[in-house]
Amino acid sequence: MPAISANSCAASYKPPSASLGGACLIRKKLLSFNTLLFIETILVIAAAVWIIKLLFNSGAADVARLIIPAVLMTAAIVPTLIRGRKLRRIGLNVKNARLSMRLFFWASLLILPSVLLVIWLFRLCGINSPLQQGGGLQNRWCYWIVFQFLYIAMAEELFFRGYLQTNILAITKKLMRRGLFQRFVVVFASAICFAAAHMIIRFQIAGILTFFPGLVLGWLFLRTRSLLAPVLFHGLANTCFVLICMFLT
Repeated sequence: MPAISANSCAASYKPPSASLGGACLIRKKLLSFNTLLFIETILVIAAAVWIIKLLFNSGAADVARLIIPAVLMTAAIVPTLIRGRKLRRIGLNVKNARLSMRLFFWASLLILPSVLLVIWLFRLCGINSPLQQGGGLQNRWCYWIVFQFLYIAMAEELFFRGYLQTNILAITKKLMRRGLFQRFVVVFASAICFAAAHMIIRFQIAGILTFFPGLVLGWLFLRTRSLLAPVLFHGLANTCFVLICMFLT
């Protein structure tokens, strides 16, 4: 049996403490980054919801309706810029525009008719829609539609999909394997936050119904990494909902 020299053994031997220490340091940095991102996200959500709830309960409904979307956009853009991240990371881009338009078309074609059918059945049974219907639009419906697409839908999608869902995706990357389950968790979590915010701000249990369109909007953003499809679908869904309620009233 050939002899093994002490020098060769010493050269091949690596103290376990050194290698483990390096691995622990890397892991600690990764977890520290995710912890900071998690804390930032929670604080931004809490601050945005608190400010919006104050505005919503202020009594100045028209002023609040103008300020609330600005609060959401600020809450999404400012933390992104402070951390040195680019705005295209939160969906402010036009990449995958063809895919976005295709997915928007099919989502609208397959989902919106069934939603409108449910609203019609509610009315047929004498059940009023539990969600806000945008009353008083008879003389300004054109302005309201433009306002929904360019301001309301854009602000909500920028915050809930662009900022919040992007952060959830970044956090879960270190906690679970990439794949179908992770994507489901990300979309599900963003839809829960979307519905919870509507419930808390309006103090109505019916706000939980926004969870279902939140799933569609989250999936559209995850597939395209752009806000184009979610904003268009969100604006169209709001418009169709209000118009069908007005038609059936």
